[in-house]
Amino acid sequence: MKVKEKIQRLSGDAVRQYAFLKERTAHYTERALSDENQQYMAAAAYVPFIGWLLPLYLKPKSDLCQDHGKTGLLLSLFFLSLVASLFFVNLLIVPRDWRELRFGLVILIYLSYAIYFPLCGYGIYCAVHEKKLENRWINRYKNVIPL
Repeated sequence: MKVKEKIQRLSGDAVRQYAFLKERTAHYTERALSDENQQYMAAAAYVPFIGWLLPLYLKPKSDLCQDHGKTGLLLSLFFLSLVASLFFVNLLIVPRDWRELRFGLVILIYLSYAIYFPLCGYGIYCAVHEKKLENRWINRYKNVIPL
């Protein structure tokens, strides 16, 4: 009987803790998605390579979040395609004997990362201060995305 009582007591504690955690999670989710914190959700768009998902799909009615989400998507697509193309050119097209050219392509891959990460940092700065990241290339293609 003691084992059964311990199991019942532990399950009662687990149910109470689950209810408490569920309540706190709902509270923090509501706070995070509120309009007063939209600049932080917009800043999440610049988390490298995948951060653009958050503002685009969690804040569909916020113009600031949609704008920065599309910009983050374009930046990640551009730099991901640049790095992938340089990698595959280095892997498939350039002969192994041409070591200087292969080394140059690897340096270009690292330089593209060195450009992408500071751009992400500047995008986060602009989003937190509720500014738009202005660029002719970005604005031209941002309007093409029908989200």
